[in-house]
Amino acid sequence: MNGRRSILKKYDLFLENSHTQASIACFWMLLGSFLPILVDSAIKSWALPMGYSDAFWGNLKGGEVFILTTAMITPFFLLLLKKVAGQVKVQFRFFSFVFISSLFSLVGGLLSFSYSRIGEIVKSGEVNLGAGAKDYLYGLFDYDLSWLGIAIYATSLLVWYYASYHDKHPGESYNEAVTSSQKSLNDKVFSK
Repeated sequence: MNGRRSILKKYDLFLENSHTQASIACFWMLLGSFLPILVDSAIKSWALPMGYSDAFWGNLKGGEVFILTTAMITPFFLLLLKKVAGQVKVQFRFFSFVFISSLFSLVGGLLSFSYSRIGEIVKSGEVNLGAGAKDYLYGLFDYDLSWLGIAIYATSLLVWYYASYHDKHPGESYNEAVTSSQKSLNDKVFSK
């Protein structure tokens, strides 16, 4: 019975860990966000003469991944608003790096999504264009942004994880940490 209690205690400690909680939330968020793309790719590969990987890559090229990036970084901006409002007292590590990354994800995702959608409209012929404008716009909107999309998505995932971790692990404030360290030092020095 003692071994079972020890295992359960370790399991409970594992689940209480902020990184574990953030990782579990990350898994479910990724599954939920990619589920439409995964299902659509499966249906395309079943119904059309294309492989699953081609269908999946085509969905990534379609710009849907850029919609996910703006949704993923919103918890960071909520955390930022809480920090500005004084509801969060902890000092965040790597905050400037994550803030710049969130701006990259936000601006990059918005511009890439717009670029992808405008390119689809230009190529579909929905807009009547002159011959010179048509050639120019075809050349302008012909770039493949798939790798940029993956980079933006990965950056957004890191920003999301950062915000999720700090949401699960509020920690103690800087002043509380300094005060407890000073009290501990005073007890060690003057208790003798």
